[in-house]
Amino acid sequence: MNTSYGASNLFGHQDYYQALNSGMSNQQILSWINSNMGQLSKGPKNQPGGGGLYDEIQAAVQQDQRLAADKAAKQQQLQQQQAAMAQLQQSFDARMAAVNAQMLEQQQSYSSTLAEQTAKFNATQQAQQAQYATDLRSMQDSFSQKYSQQNQLYAGNLAAVRNELTARQEKQAEKYAANILNMQNTYNTNRLAQEQKYNDNILNMQNTFKEQQKQLKDTLNAKANPHTRQTQVGVQAPDAKDKAGAAKLQARGTKGSFNRAGLRIQGLNI
Repeated sequence: MNTSYGASNLFGHQDYYQALNSGMSNQQILSWINSNMGQLSKGPKNQPGGGGLYDEIQAAVQQDQRLAADKAAKQQQLQQQQAAMAQLQQSFDARMAAVNAQMLEQQQSYSSTLAEQTAKFNATQQAQQAQYATDLRSMQDSFSQKYSQQNQLYAGNLAAVRNELTARQEKQAEKYAANILNMQNTYNTNRLAQEQKYNDNILNMQNTFKEQQKQLKDTLNAKANPHTRQTQVGVQAPDAKDKAGAAKLQARGTKGSFNRAGLRIQGLNI
């Protein structure tokens, strides 16, 4: 630790600021001081509990610890929120699997229905052909008309069934796509809101910490600057109203007063 930045080789405020600027933390600086207590000023103010530099650094360490604990709590909260989002994603995947299974079941049902209709048609056609072969000569005209009507009825039924199944598939596909889009939008909105909230909290903590550091640094600089700290009060002459005392001093040839500014005697009147 370099202690040559202040007015002496003892560890002072200027050395503390230089150590912070070099990248050392308040905890590292405090640990060094605890191992080198002889580097502090011997006055009681700079000793632990005296309200001076040692206590200021110790308060800064406690502030750093509180900020670190708060940041860890925020990080844990973010991890919990991310776990909740992962659970939501799992639920979304499960719902998608259920929709896919439902669509597959509908397709299988459509295939089964079409096969049944085709089988019925074949059976009907075979019966009609047998009847046609038996009564061909006597019922050719009537059978031809009836057969034509059956074909038209079949075509109409088959087209209706196909149209209904197509409409159902299109409706299910639209509903499926809308559900997926809604879930994706909800997921993205929640994720962006959580990220923004986390970033705002981190920025607020950083700004608060910087402001507190600046205030602490300004306070320490003001106390360390000889031009801004409070000066010593000079010794004053006897009260001017004490005329008897002044007369006695004058009788002995002295005025008995002297003044000083700071630690130096400014004037002496004997």
